[in-house]
Amino acid sequence: MSEKLKDFRDLISIDSTLLRLHEQLAEKWPGPRTYHSPASVKINAAVSVFGATKTKVRVVEGKRAESKLMSIGNWVKDRILLFDLGYLGFAKIKDHGGYFVSRLKCNSNPYILRSLKQHRGRSIKVDGLRLSEIKHKLKRGICDFEVWATTSTSKNPLGGLKD
Repeated sequence: MSEKLKDFRDLISIDSTLLRLHEQLAEKWPGPRTYHSPASVKINAAVSVFGATKTKVRVVEGKRAESKLMSIGNWVKDRILLFDLGYLGFAKIKDHGGYFVSRLKCNSNPYILRSLKQHRGRSIKVDGLRLSEIKHKLKRGICDFEVWATTSTSKNPLGGLKD
């Protein structure tokens, strides 16, 4: 592993894909949309990038939510999980000593805890602000922030801040 990842046990990439089936299979393999995909399977894979964690592949009915396909537990300790928006309900990852990287929805407005990269020159203060407060001032193509992003069902440990 690279020097930057030496403190992590593994890097795990997680994703799902939907495979449409013949509509006569809808009773056994119900899809997410009755008008477009009445029958489908969802293939979910959790692949270890460094080979330190067992790779898992699951095949379930297409209407099953991605967030229900991964159980978070002690196995995530010291691992980084890479996943897409469908998995963002995993507030337990940090509680079990794990980390994750995911993109945010374009309308997300996370609270910036700190910048993870120091820039020379005319950098702006971002710590303690919401992304919407600084977005128009950002000039760099890549920003690396530690943020607090919540879901509508998560508890807010930051007190008076609204989710």
